[in-house]
Amino acid sequence: MWYQHYQPQKIEDIVSQDEFKSIILQHYKKRELPHLLLYGPPGTGKTTAAYCIANLYNCNGNFIEVNGSDERSVEKMRVLVSNATKHTPIGAEFKVILLDESDGLLRDTQELLRRVIEKSVRTKFILTCNDVEKIIRPLRERLIEIEFKPIPMMAIEAKLKEIAKKENLKLPPEKLKGIALKSEGSLRKAINELQKLAF
Repeated sequence: MWYQHYQPQKIEDIVSQDEFKSIILQHYKKRELPHLLLYGPPGTGKTTAAYCIANLYNCNGNFIEVNGSDERSVEKMRVLVSNATKHTPIGAEFKVILLDESDGLLRDTQELLRRVIEKSVRTKFILTCNDVEKIIRPLRERLIEIEFKPIPMMAIEAKLKEIAKKENLKLPPEKLKGIALKSEGSLRKAINELQKLAF
């Protein structure tokens, strides 16, 4: 998939989301990494951002991704978190646990996470979700919340142009503009549409 192939590896290469980039780079200068809640519409770069954070802090090998919609039960999450947090990171300052689609977590599971995050120092949690209102307030209060906004059409159009050039895909500018317009701020959706035109 082109969307995966062209995913940024560095914070600076993330399309748009300037607030996120500024906050993370400020913390990085202090060698700090807060627990995070990244929220906003699908396709705006939340999961990609978590991977870029892991790269920035050299957490590869100390990075675990869990889908919150799959691991809903309290017991499953307790076992997973216990196993992940009881070992110190190897060759890195932090271990990172990405809980993707966290708005799918049950309330009891979120309560469990709240207690774990309170005590966790070298294991950092990054939660992503589309609907931030589904995350309980006590958990949100222990995370730095960063909103991922729909990506501006011009930024999407520029990225599509860059990818089309690399893929030797010749399309009129109006076509790229049309894809960007219909994407509704989702870069993933736009790149997937572009890829369809290549086949």
